Amino acid sequence: MHTADAALHDFRLQWQRDVERDVAERDAPPAAPHASHSSCFAPPRPPTAPPLPKHDTLAHMLAPLVAAHEADVAHAPLEAQTPSTTHGAAPRERSCCPRTVHEMHAADETLPFPAGTLPDEVWMRVLFCALEPTLLAPGIASLSDTMHHESCPSASAHHAWSGPDYITLENAARTCWKLRLLTSRAMLWRRVVHATYQPPQLPLYTTPDTLFARTPYSWRDLFIQQPRLRMHGAYIATCRYTQQGLSEENRWVRVFHLVEFFRYLRFFPDGQVLSMLTSDRPAETVHRLVPGERAKGMATGHWHLVCDDTHGATIAIENLCDPTLGRYVFQMTLRLGQTAPGRWNKLELLAYTSQRRGTAEVLPIPHKHMRPFLFSRVLRYGT
Repeated sequence: MHTADAALHDFRLQWQRDVERDVAERDAPPAAPHASHSSCFAPPRPPTAPPLPKHDTLAHMLAPLVAAHEADVAHAPLEAQTPSTTHGAAPRERSCCPRTVHEMHAADETLPFPAGTLPDEVWMRVLFCALEPTLLAPGIASLSDTMHHESCPSASAHHAWSGPDYITLENAARTCWKLRLLTSRAMLWRRVVHATYQPPQLPLYTTPDTLFARTPYSWRDLFIQQPRLRMHGAYIATCRYTQQGLSEENRWVRVFHLVEFFRYLRFFPDGQVLSMLTSDRPAETVHRLVPGERAKGMATGHWHLVCDDTHGATIAIENLCDPTLGRYVFQMTLRLGQTAPGRWNKLELLAYTSQRRGTAEVLPIPHKHMRPFLFSRVLRYGT
């Protein structure tokens, strides 16, 4: 083993001597030609190959950087204890490249934000990425596998349950005038409209382009004015009423009980809808509105949106089936409204009926104590 190391060391020394000799021959001045020979008949000297790099070339290149780093580390405690400027001494030059988090992200809000100098093309790329749908639930079984309903797409097709994230787009527009100008571009809102308004949000044989051609709005105004169901949350309705009871201690005392329960509706882009009737509070229930959840009062059905000049935007829910009530199928008719322009966050129950499977008997279900459905955004499901 020692013999091999010695041979390798001798080879390196010989290689270094050869490199130095070649460098000396290349840098030496050319010798004068002999008088008896003509320069035109002298054979040309072959070109000398460039010198090979030395074995410690990388170490020589890194040495100045290492020395500079050691000097910075040595001066750091002194700069923290002494003032930055000294009388009669020139200030120490700082590197143009920031080395600390404070230099890259200054805490002073009056300093200019470096991202404000980004080109518009970079900002548009960032805004397009912000519009990507958010995955709200992990991959789970389809509705048909768990609710004993007719066939429907698998859970892998529900990756865009939330739809385009236009809320993030509008929040970014509130930061400065430049982002407000960039977020109003037609190419962004055209993508939002095309991703949102698809059947059953629109009638068959109707496309967002034909809808845009019939209206005088911009793409953003069309998204605000055109009725739509929101997919990134649930519509929640509260029902409260009083019921007279009996007092076990004193029969002359009249007792009233306050009964409260909630109905939840969650809509999916492929036409599926989940309905749940329970007395649990929304904070305990909304995350359970996922396909595959086995819970009392959970039902699944189909929905579609109908718009006309007489009744406005109407939501029809059909074939609403509850596994615990296998003999009945339920239907709902709701009017889509909004509490502010562009929100579309309100559903008023117009009709609620049940149909018996064997006899096709249709019976109305009273809903006089039920308040309108109001939309609530849900950030996460399944937990």
